[in-house]
Amino acid sequence: RAAVPLASFFTFVLCGNFASSSLATSNARPSTLSEHFAELAKLINANRTLAKHSHFVLVPGPDDATVGAADVLPRAPLSASMTESLTTAATGAEHMTLATAPCRLSVCGQDIVILREDLLVKARRACVLPPCTEEEPDLNVHLVKSVLDQAYLAPIPKSESAVFWEKDHSLWLHPSPDVLVLADRQEQFQHVYEETLAFNPGSFSSGAHWMVYRPAHKGEAEQSSL
Repeated sequence: RAAVPLASFFTFVLCGNFASSSLATSNARPSTLSEHFAELAKLINANRTLAKHSHFVLVPGPDDATVGAADVLPRAPLSASMTESLTTAATGAEHMTLATAPCRLSVCGQDIVILREDLLVKARRACVLPPCTEEEPDLNVHLVKSVLDQAYLAPIPKSESAVFWEKDHSLWLHPSPDVLVLADRQEQFQHVYEETLAFNPGSFSSGAHWMVYRPAHKGEAEQSSL
């Protein structure tokens, strides 16, 4: 029996924004984004093993063109027509998922929740009582505790983060996941709280940062960069 390619166990999660802020306000943005996704398809297609066996998940950011309102949670997936070149030329639809934000993955029996939102900035802006930085100077740790203690992905006023009430249940964290990915523009971090590993992979566009999570090494993620 032929050996199973190692790439079959790889899942690449790509979080938006998939365009710069200047491009996000351009009238030609959809066609420009389609061209960029076509370039990404060529890059993936250059490694046929990854393209054929790995899985790719695209999570939209707050400035991306989605099939719904991008500034309301849960955020709808990216437009299938805009990413058609990526889903067909590079990997095929069976290896590509246009996910919502938040989205949930089940990997090796572990529950992974991924949210792409600039949550730390919004939480600091809406904060009534500042966190005690003498006991814990890292604001990311305070954010993780707030999210997990309230078991809710948007523990901020709705003026800062609007919510589709009919889909509000998608923001609940009952029970707490094994891994919580709070992807935003801030610096990388990881923190374990109540047996949940929370981390921010960082910004690839500005610092070429990302993180690698291996289910066999539960409770830790590997910080990576170019």
